[in-house]
Amino acid sequence: MNFTKTKIFFAFVSIILFVAILFNRTTVKNTKPQSEFLESYFINVNDYEDSFAKSKEVSKSKVLAAITSHHFLAKDLIAQTFSGIDPTQLKTVIIISPDHFKQITGTGVNVQTTNNTWQTPFGEMESEGKLIDRILGEKRVVLDMNTFRSEHGIYTLIPFAKKSLPQTKVVPLVLRQNNDYKYFYELGERVSRMVNLNQTALIISSDFSHYTSVENAKLNDQKSIDLLPSKRLEDVGLITNDCKQCTAFLFGYLKNTNTDFKLVSNLNSFDISGKESENVTSYVGGYFVGKQ
Repeated sequence: MNFTKTKIFFAFVSIILFVAILFNRTTVKNTKPQSEFLESYFINVNDYEDSFAKSKEVSKSKVLAAITSHHFLAKDLIAQTFSGIDPTQLKTVIIISPDHFKQITGTGVNVQTTNNTWQTPFGEMESEGKLIDRILGEKRVVLDMNTFRSEHGIYTLIPFAKKSLPQTKVVPLVLRQNNDYKYFYELGERVSRMVNLNQTALIISSDFSHYTSVENAKLNDQKSIDLLPSKRLEDVGLITNDCKQCTAFLFGYLKNTNTDFKLVSNLNSFDISGKESENVTSYVGGYFVGKQ
């Protein structure tokens, strides 16, 4: 009799343990954080297809770095810039933007990045996790997904990159707007040593003249375009754009590489919309290519 009671007791305990283990597994599975996606605000595939159709005859170059707009108004210029990048050997695209909305706060942080996957009208674009991890090892660089939900300097360009460079993975960087140009220059130089330059395209997401007349924008832009090939740190403050930090990073990134600068296009918002000729934003598209 005692033996039978013992068997029943152990059977009951076994059932309780089995249910507990099963419940625990289910709980873990259900509470595990799911992968979150990021997405551009602009998701109409026809907008991109129409812009790229205008650039289908553009010849392609082996581009080390490029500059283009992040205003969707200038989508034709953006498509033209991306269309001229030869994707053959590329594995990684680094996109750098200013922190438009001052989301980087607190002391000791100059750069934010994210390793989330992006959804685009042309499929998913994955982040290059290994390179992101290496950059996160640098001082003043942190991971923060939330910044990228509203940063048009990044999300505007992601679908263009996926469409024209479909085999690449992305490293998005948002730079704090301060005048510590030396920090960004040196960071760019260090990042260039982390990558294979022949398999990487650096994209500077930056607009140029703001809130000025068409005439002043043209004068400012020409001065900026003339200074871009210099790649001198001391010239960064003389370039009229909305991300001087990005320019400093670019110059450091290309410091040890002989390059030529090729202008793709220089427009302003009045050229595109025909509105507000005294209050324009200007756009520069161009490439840095290896010197022949």
